[in-house]
Amino acid sequence: MYDGQVVQPRAKIREVQAVVAAMHGLPVEAMWSRSRKHKWAHPRQEAMALARELTGRSFPEIGIMFGGKDHTTILYAHRKVTKLAETDAVLAERLAIARARIAALVAERVAKQPTSTGWQPPAPLRPAKPMKVAVRFDLAAWARLGGEMEAVS
Repeated sequence: MYDGQVVQPRAKIREVQAVVAAMHGLPVEAMWSRSRKHKWAHPRQEAMALARELTGRSFPEIGIMFGGKDHTTILYAHRKVTKLAETDAVLAERLAIARARIAALVAERVAKQPTSTGWQPPAPLRPAKPMKVAVRFDLAAWARLGGEMEAVS
């Protein structure tokens, strides 16, 4: 329900993947790869954690966008990266830089969107010709049912 608060635009999972891949010098395809090499898996886990944090998407939705991964894989990555960032200053700084770059991408995307949609309500419908209604009336049946007739001039 809308209660007067301004809704902040969210990042897209593809934006998160692109930023993290670029920061690590990897192709974006590494984000949905099945490779378990540390050089691809760790950045992918960072992207999964950031996607959960910045997009507001569910674990299963994020898993689909990361090459059909299970939701528990996303949950594990989120917990692991969050816990490591508490003790690893380099990782925490890298995540902060990634958040800033993603925020800039979102701001750029929002700025490109038109402020109004240009939509106008359609004109009211008017029949092209006056409508003619044909009514058939069985006067004998009406009289048998006790109907009364009155002449209208």
